[in-house]
Amino acid sequence: INVAGMKMSSSAVESWVIVPQLERVGVQLTGAEVVAGSKSTLEFKFVPISTAGSLSLAANLPAGFDFANSFLPINGQEKTGSIFSTLKVRVKMVPGVAVHIIVRDVQLASVGGQTEFGLTTYSTNDATDPVADQLLGFTGFRLPGSMNISEPGLRNDFQLDAKLHPIRSLWRVQMSTNAVVSFIFGPSNDITAGQLIIVKSSAYELVRTRFGIFYGDSSVSVPSAVTFAAAGELRATLEAPLMAVGSYQISVGVVTPSTQPRVGADTWEVMTSDGGSLPTSSSGVVAPNFQLVAPFAVRVTAERRPPMAPVEVSIQLSFGMVKPTSLTVVAPVGVFFTKDCLVVGGAAITSCVPGALFAGRPTARLACNLGPSATSIQG
Repeated sequence: INVAGMKMSSSAVESWVIVPQLERVGVQLTGAEVVAGSKSTLEFKFVPISTAGSLSLAANLPAGFDFANSFLPINGQEKTGSIFSTLKVRVKMVPGVAVHIIVRDVQLASVGGQTEFGLTTYSTNDATDPVADQLLGFTGFRLPGSMNISEPGLRNDFQLDAKLHPIRSLWRVQMSTNAVVSFIFGPSNDITAGQLIIVKSSAYELVRTRFGIFYGDSSVSVPSAVTFAAAGELRATLEAPLMAVGSYQISVGVVTPSTQPRVGADTWEVMTSDGGSLPTSSSGVVAPNFQLVAPFAVRVTAERRPPMAPVEVSIQLSFGMVKPTSLTVVAPVGVFFTKDCLVVGGAAITSCVPGALFAGRPTARLACNLGPSATSIQG
């Protein structure tokens, strides 16, 4: 254009291609396992703007997603390849028609956090240029961190104070009794103060008393306050953070079940939550299969108790759901059993012989022969 405003010459150059954005894009974690490091299912939903024949899905954050062993269960959707956190899919897409992609057996990232994805559709069927629609860096779900559980323990009152109860602390925990369950755990992500820590059990009743979180294997506790405990669930508010580099022990007071749970039915889960739809971290379901023993009532009497002389002792036992084939009697300090220690046993007790020392105490082994309807022994 000259000084008079007249056009003297003109030219045009090609600019960049404007790629339409996909609409109503969403991704959900819908598998049974939702913890970082596990395998699960992802569901993608979006509405394309352009006609396309293939797409690529990229899980950008947190690092570590892997589609190598994933598969697509919906007919008409074909996995054509994957490179670590990027999946390529052949699927027909029509403008304005919602697309629903389900991807199973996705290896989730090893740490939790806010996820970020990218979606690109292509006009061709093999996920190559030209690009049809695209949406990069969109926010997905928050991936729960993991809480690696180890060293499950179940202790009764006697085992909690073994010095005071040197004999009874060696027996297993009974059914229908107070006890403490403990686990060692290490979170993969930092857990901020103010979050809830939640413990769930399928078979044990959880109680408010004896709950605590401790640093490592020390007796130094992490400040917390129990806010709820009923049936198989306990919740407590963390008053200090739990760090990803730390190791912690959690202890929960329980009432043991009245029967031995079958293998795999005694399940536990520890998780943290800030009120979101997914936990901030979780142990997943673990099954420690704690072994319990049935209780029975014992009464011991002696009519004569002279010092340094033989004494006849009467023992009365009332059984519950089990019928023993043998009994071990542990004597007090300073008491010993004779070679043939059975005086009267009736039909139920057939013999009594001294046994090996138990925690330094003399023992006697009683052989039992209980009938099908017997519920007690006296001898």
